[in-house]
Amino acid sequence: MIPNDRQIHIQLFISRPDGITWEDVSDYVSFIEVELGDVSRIGTGLSGVDGVARQLTFRLIDDSNNFSPTDQTSPWNQFDGEYAPLLYPYREVQLKAAVTAPGGTPSTWTTLFHGYLGDEISVEGRTASCLCRDLSKRLQDCYIEETRQYGSAE
Repeated sequence: MIPNDRQIHIQLFISRPDGITWEDVSDYVSFIEVELGDVSRIGTGLSGVDGVARQLTFRLIDDSNNFSPTDQTSPWNQFDGEYAPLLYPYREVQLKAAVTAPGGTPSTWTTLFHGYLGDEISVEGRTASCLCRDLSKRLQDCYIEETRQYGSAE
């Protein structure tokens, strides 16, 4: 049972190009939504595996610095002394959540989403909006480079 009197905490992390370092952008989140996908019509009509991929939509606002990937002077776009945009296709994204009593400090975090940036990254002023897909994005974005036949007539 989920208590009515609770506080929900979130953490949003975006990976850096080294694949090891993560930036915590939780303090800049103004909107966040996770879509779990719809499995009710798999294999019917035009639906397919793309229809069941989890998606994450979020908006970030930083009044001091610009999240725009094209702003080479923004601290968000510097890594190891080089220009490396934080909001860039195929950067990993993780959303974690915890529930506590009001004023409580989270001790256990649950990962609600793990995926990749790149389906949409747009910036208007100091607000950046992103649409991400779960880890299936890499597979869904792959192209068949070599024609092969699998299986047999039986």
